[in-house]
Amino acid sequence: GVAAATLALGTMLLPALQASRTTIVLHKQQIARKTRKPIWKLLFVDFIALGISIYGLYRYQARSEIIQISGLEASELALDPMLFFISTFFVIGVGLLFLRLYPGLVRLIFRLGRRRWSPAVFSSLVQVGRGGGKDQFLMLFIILSISVGVFNADAARTLNQNVKEQIRYRVGADAVVTEEWVRVSDSGPIAAAGPGGPFGGPPTIEEPTGRYVEPEFRRFQELPEVMLSTAVFREEQASGRVFGGESFGNVTLLGIIPQEFGTIAWFRNGLLPFHWYNYLNLMAESPAAALLSTSLRDEGVELGDPIYMQWKDQPTTLYYVYGFVDFWPTFNPYESRNANSRRHLAVVNLPYLQAMTAKEPYEVWLKLRPGATSQELYDSIHTVSSRITSLTDVRQELIRARNDPLLQGTNGTLSLGFLVSLGVCFVGFLIYWTFAIRERTLQFGLFRAMGMTKSGIIRMLAIEQILVSAVAVVAGFLIGRVTSELFAPLLQVGKNATDTVPPFRVISLLQDQLRIGGFVAVMLLFGFVILAVFLSRIRIHQAVKLGEE
Repeated sequence: GVAAATLALGTMLLPALQASRTTIVLHKQQIARKTRKPIWKLLFVDFIALGISIYGLYRYQARSEIIQISGLEASELALDPMLFFISTFFVIGVGLLFLRLYPGLVRLIFRLGRRRWSPAVFSSLVQVGRGGGKDQFLMLFIILSISVGVFNADAARTLNQNVKEQIRYRVGADAVVTEEWVRVSDSGPIAAAGPGGPFGGPPTIEEPTGRYVEPEFRRFQELPEVMLSTAVFREEQASGRVFGGESFGNVTLLGIIPQEFGTIAWFRNGLLPFHWYNYLNLMAESPAAALLSTSLRDEGVELGDPIYMQWKDQPTTLYYVYGFVDFWPTFNPYESRNANSRRHLAVVNLPYLQAMTAKEPYEVWLKLRPGATSQELYDSIHTVSSRITSLTDVRQELIRARNDPLLQGTNGTLSLGFLVSLGVCFVGFLIYWTFAIRERTLQFGLFRAMGMTKSGIIRMLAIEQILVSAVAVVAGFLIGRVTSELFAPLLQVGKNATDTVPPFRVISLLQDQLRIGGFVAVMLLFGFVILAVFLSRIRIHQAVKLGEE
């Protein structure tokens, strides 16, 4: 607060101190002489700011790669404080670079139609092309405000959408249910097996010996809140071996029914080279087809290789490699249960797996009907089974995430920054044009005295609005979008690699841009109406005075 107050006083007092040393004679001489270049152009502040932002972006990308490759916690690496400012440096650098080039573009347009422009267009192009620092100050102000507003809107949308996608990816479907199965031996039932959960139940049995009694699966499909259901077998500690080659462990084995899995599971487009339905179609071609993670391809496994999969005391099963995937619903490639081994994935056909091995407990993935509430789902599930060990509802997970204080605080900061930036832009726009009209009262009076109509002056100001304000708004939108694409990923700077699956992506919705565009359009229209009111009150006999010019 003290630093901000000192800066505000300095920006007001230093120009006044400098002006106090200038006499009226020197002032008139400086006006008559050719305007000097602004100090930021002489010092190349635009290139310096761009260089700082690009260097900071490089530092962030290098830090992210180190975290992914080494598996270190984000908190174990020192955080460069410059990362919090590089997006602002980028906006300033690109904005100043645009202002360095824009007057030359306006002068070029002026020369191309120099003998054909109407008086209003001629005067507007001359005013903007030779405007010096005043017009450029307003343009920079608008560019900064709009760019920051667009960046904050995109950042908030990106943060919320990525949190939602990460939860949906981690859960896999609308709801996932696991149930305890009764294990039997030749002499009859002896225990119940399955993971322990919040609903209690008999003690967990670690290794399956004997056979299991599979509960009736149709119970879940017939629930009124359920649209579709499928079985998904999961084994976290499987191992494999290439025929005549190396063996590998630390494998998550997923058994799925391809057609059902594709209609129920959630998976983001763009994570794989082709749409993920193509990979499911590959699996449907052969019962023994398998999809492996690309980490196994890096270890020498190739397409078409026969591989043997095995876990616990189950018999070894033969599969053929039909494809490689970087991501798959619920699979985190950066997670490892063994510090010396990467996490691998094998996706196989569940019917073939169950035909070749003894059946073991599987998960039930549910796709819910629109409008079905969580409480209704819970009540219905408990009416058909009393052995539920876990029930994960993606909607409740999303609610917990939205109520997280850190996420709420970040959203509040970004939303407030967005509103403040647009509000400041609106106020600054009105202040500038109000003073600009007052300063140019004599000029408008002279134009009227020379025969220019009042509508011609309004048309001239409208063209200036387009060349100054509208162009700055468009530039602000473009710079804000580029800034979002480059720097919005910095929102995850404090997260580990395992916390950002699927990978972070920048999201910009058209509705957000339309809201900002609508606000800016109202701002420009309101400002133009105020200018027209000021012009309508100009009195030529008071504006043009003998000896004034």
